[in-house]
Amino acid sequence: METTTVTRKPTHVLLEKILRRSKGEHRPFPQRVSERTEPGNGHVQNQEWSVRKTDVLRPPVGFCYEMILDLFFNARHFVVMDGQQGPEHPHSYRVQVRCRSRALHPQNHVLVGYQELRERVKQVIKAYNGTLLNELPVFRHLQPTTENLAGVLYQQLNVVLKDMPIELVSVTVWESPTEGIVFRRDDAPSLSLS
Repeated sequence: METTTVTRKPTHVLLEKILRRSKGEHRPFPQRVSERTEPGNGHVQNQEWSVRKTDVLRPPVGFCYEMILDLFFNARHFVVMDGQQGPEHPHSYRVQVRCRSRALHPQNHVLVGYQELRERVKQVIKAYNGTLLNELPVFRHLQPTTENLAGVLYQQLNVVLKDMPIELVSVTVWESPTEGIVFRRDDAPSLSLS
């Protein structure tokens, strides 16, 4: 019986490949993990876990931390298209908030606490739960489409999060598990690596 040996690439080789495929300017992380080859089998193993603390707490140019939080609410709406009012119907909306920072808190080593971020986002989201969106003041002159809802939530959340050490990057609103809209800063990088 013939056996096949699978060799794994060292982590730093994979990271360098990902970095080369990403867009934007960056300086690669320094190669700090020393490696050795086990006698007889040729496999490369990590001898130590050595990283630069400064590159973790304050990532190099081109890198940042992104924090993600999802919340849900139920609401109804109707939309007028080409002068025709559609039927009122419900949605279970999923709202995803993405924030970024270029550095971690020096003592706590977090961006902000999830609980604090969640409470602030809930302040805004709870005003929508159980409502007919068309009746809310913000939608008196805007259609309560998913596009407009994402833009409105972005503006409201940007105000609520203003004093936190994070920057709001995007708000995604799903009106179903397969359909949604992202309202994001134009300078925010796409998640795609291709």
